[in-house]
Amino acid sequence: MAWLAAGLGIVLLLTSCSGLSSEPAIISTAPLPTVTATVPPDIGHPIAPISLAAGAAIFNGAQGCQACHGTSGAGNGVTAANFTCKIPNATDPTVARSATISDWFAVTTNGNGGDVSCLMPPWQARLTEKQRWDAASYLYSLHYTPDVISTGAKIWAANCVQCHGEHGAGDGPKAKDSARPVPDFTDPAYLITHSDSDLYNSISKGIGAIMPAFADKLDENARWAAVAYLRTLSWGGASILSATTPTVAPTATIPPIPDTPTITVSGKLSNGTPGGKIPDNLPLTLQILDQSSGSIKQTAKIDGTAIGESFTFKDVPRQIGQSYVITTQYAGVQQFTTPIALVAGAGTSIDLPLTLYETSGDPSHIQIQIQQIIIDFPSSSNALIEEGLNITNMGKTIFVSDQKTSVGNPISLQVPLPSGSQHVALDPNVQNQFVVTGATSPIIQGITPLPPGEARPLQFSFSLPFDRMLDFSQPSPYSVAALNIYVPAPSGFAMSDPHYKTTTPITLKDTNNQDIQYNAYTLANAPSVAGGAIHIVVAPGASLQADDATSRRNTLGVVLTLALIVFAGIGLAVWRLNRLDRGNRRPTARANTIAEALTQQIAALDDHFEAGEIPQSEYEAQRSQLKADLIKLLNGAKTA
Repeated sequence: MAWLAAGLGIVLLLTSCSGLSSEPAIISTAPLPTVTATVPPDIGHPIAPISLAAGAAIFNGAQGCQACHGTSGAGNGVTAANFTCKIPNATDPTVARSATISDWFAVTTNGNGGDVSCLMPPWQARLTEKQRWDAASYLYSLHYTPDVISTGAKIWAANCVQCHGEHGAGDGPKAKDSARPVPDFTDPAYLITHSDSDLYNSISKGIGAIMPAFADKLDENARWAAVAYLRTLSWGGASILSATTPTVAPTATIPPIPDTPTITVSGKLSNGTPGGKIPDNLPLTLQILDQSSGSIKQTAKIDGTAIGESFTFKDVPRQIGQSYVITTQYAGVQQFTTPIALVAGAGTSIDLPLTLYETSGDPSHIQIQIQQIIIDFPSSSNALIEEGLNITNMGKTIFVSDQKTSVGNPISLQVPLPSGSQHVALDPNVQNQFVVTGATSPIIQGITPLPPGEARPLQFSFSLPFDRMLDFSQPSPYSVAALNIYVPAPSGFAMSDPHYKTTTPITLKDTNNQDIQYNAYTLANAPSVAGGAIHIVVAPGASLQADDATSRRNTLGVVLTLALIVFAGIGLAVWRLNRLDRGNRRPTARANTIAEALTQQIAALDDHFEAGEIPQSEYEAQRSQLKADLIKLLNGAKTA
């Protein structure tokens, strides 16, 4: 799998450089910890017990979270009033119960992508992965009270230990009679993907023949208390949450679990599409994948069948460092679990929940979050157009149509190009997901289904002949949230469509390392519904000069890289190992050419202002616009 360098460094640069007077103090003036040159990639889940004490120290530290979130987590820190958005109150159970710790870890890692008036900066480069798990867990714990924890401990001792064990390790005296392995709640990687509401529903309704329902035995408050105590079982130092430490509370150090030769892999089926069903006796395949050599190798494959909503694979070989994934064919496409990489001391079982989805070809579910277009002029009669799109499935179904390509692949996304487009070329990074069909009216077609909530980057180039003026329309089958167009200033061409608004120019380096300025335009009202079209008219504002044409050819080395958008990680082909935990979609990305140029522009603007060359009002306006453009660009990589 080819991990791409993270683009978060650009955001960190912006939040740490000299800020505007209107920026919150926590962003503009707080010193940053030393950042190591290389940040190791996240494993994706905690492999050691969570330390609430360590999380509390980070949260309340001088460079921590309390300045914005408040020492209690209520969102009332000293800088909270500077934000235009309301900081969530983490002490409010209605806020926390529907979230998972993975959700909060993802925001802690990547930030929220907001502007300066509502910005949660990313902490990936400033905190280790374990520190972020500790801090996110501590923040999550703030909606529990000592009384609730103590009550939950008593309920646990009276109702739960027979199956789940005293410390929640799934080793109670009745566990051996369960139809499937009882989950190990002491494993810090297990509960991070389950919200309190998920746990409450399981306690209330039961889980089929595996676990009885307690709705008639325990009142609502008692069930929520049981959830609160259950949550503490994977936290070291959980006694800081309770006035009196429960006698059955785990110690801060959980003894290591010996690695047995085999493990049990089990899980539960669900359907993420509203109204979707779970088929009876669904065939499943467990695969073990090794990527240590840099390529994916299947080391084991075991076939099985789900019984109702559950499945279990017993006596599965333990392969430390390899990834376990469940696959199946459903609704005409391959569907699979989030892979789990097995680490030493992980216990005797793995839980791999499998969420199925129905399929749909409804284009209203698809949105182009950002579309970037660079127009260049290698000659006086041909224009070169390079485009980058970040396309997201906003629906609850897998997006794929009934149509197939000429080689039999199902068609998912379709991006028509202007009539007369020539020399259409896909960026090498997307050639395994898209093909080009048609001659006079080419269409770029996706050949892999797009799951719900996922973003897919598409980058390509084509040429168009023109005579004095470049005037073309490009069909837009999907809604477009943001559209930016860049035209090289040396060409003498400019946008002549009044619907486009001029924004701050950017500067790119050509093959001779010379700066080339590009005038920037944005379409305020991009096509809001599927079936629209993008109309572009670029006309000369001055005559083309021969020496200008030579300079423009040098820029092709820049724009042909097609680095127009932030790439989502494409790792491990269809296995998506960049999401090692359900609900924690941490995209790995590389900074693109335009993002780097915007960063350079901000740094240069700061230098001019500090030198007294720009009035403060002009400086603040330009810097605010540049930062907004960059944040919008980076937001194209977010998945939900």
